[in-house]
Amino acid sequence: MQEEVRSVTRKIDSPDAVNGAFVVEESRHGSTVRLSLRGELDMATRARVESALIRAEHSGASVIELDLGGLSFMDSSGVHVALDARRRSREKGHSLVLLGGSESVQRVFELTGTAQLFR
Repeated sequence: MQEEVRSVTRKIDSPDAVNGAFVVEESRHGSTVRLSLRGELDMATRARVESALIRAEHSGASVIELDLGGLSFMDSSGVHVALDARRRSREKGHSLVLLGGSESVQRVFELTGTAQLFR
């Protein structure tokens, strides 16, 4: 008997998402949840990403992918979000995978000395 794998995608609405400034799109394929970020990740949008990550963690996902490819800007707030999610993944036993962002986004991880933690 073959197990059915369902794939679901949804946008997590926020006031900024309506204006096109920041969007978190959540997709699920089996036990993997991907959070795709678009726009600017900074202090003003950090809480939305944290909320989406916590929802994904509580959903029973075994793998959470944080896709940074759509970010046009990220400051150290994004590094803090990723580090907090990494800590929780180690405590709770699921995998956290960062999917690379632009050169400027990757540079933030390099400047903070955290890039090697996500390889």
